[in-house]
Amino acid sequence: MKYIHTHREEYVMSFYKKLNIQQPREIIPSDIAQALHIYIKYHDKPSNFQCVGRYKAIMLQQGLPREEERLHFFHELGHLLRHAGSQLFMPNEFTELQEWDANHFQFYAAMPWHMMRQFDFQSITIVEELSDSFQVPPSFAERKLAFVLHKAQEYQAHLNDTYDYKNTHHLKEQFITDKQAYYED
Repeated sequence: MKYIHTHREEYVMSFYKKLNIQQPREIIPSDIAQALHIYIKYHDKPSNFQCVGRYKAIMLQQGLPREEERLHFFHELGHLLRHAGSQLFMPNEFTELQEWDANHFQFYAAMPWHMMRQFDFQSITIVEELSDSFQVPPSFAERKLAFVLHKAQEYQAHLNDTYDYKNTHHLKEQFITDKQAYYED
């Protein structure tokens, strides 16, 4: 399967490579936090993060199911790794941008493509396999799988369009733009 990955996916791949995380079973939030000197604390409020000087903490909402807690962890980790400043003093548009970015970081970090490639996407139990392996809710695994399959179809359609265009107009092929890369299995 050919799949074009995004800049955020590149960021996550590099992040996991630096931490020597290569398999889904190695994605352990407490180990990631420890490696990055981030405290994990629980409280009865919505999940958030704190960063004061060198002190960094992810404050997770108490009582969440384990799979949901992981998603909250990755969302807040996205804020700590990629954002600066307090949202209390930011314009709403910038806060929304940071939330959008943290949601995308969560989407890629909770189930990175480079680890998903080892699975058989034709399996009738693929959603359950992904959910169990990455310890995410089945609905999240299903959404990520749909995203990956859609991106693979986009890539194939792009190849087909480029091929027809090239044969019709004799122009040079240009498969990948905007610093995107592809994987081939």
